[in-house]
Amino acid sequence: MGDAGEYTEAARLSAGVVTDRARVLGADHSDTLAARSRRVGFVAQAGDHTEAARLQAELSADQARAQGPDHPHA
Repeated sequence: MGDAGEYTEAARLSAGVVTDRARVLGADHSDTLAARSRRVGFVAQAGDHTEAARLQAELSADQARAQGPDHPHA
């Protein structure tokens, strides 16, 4: 979806992916965090910069907590 330029739909669908990954893998799993990061990008590309900033702030805090300060993505 995102590659086709349909960012609003990609953001909507990626929210479900995040929910499913958190349920199956756990909220702190690297694949869940990566899915959340992709969602932030879709939300931003869809034009909702306020929501993207909020999601990114939450994600950054969760990444720092889950991965630790020495992780290359922290």
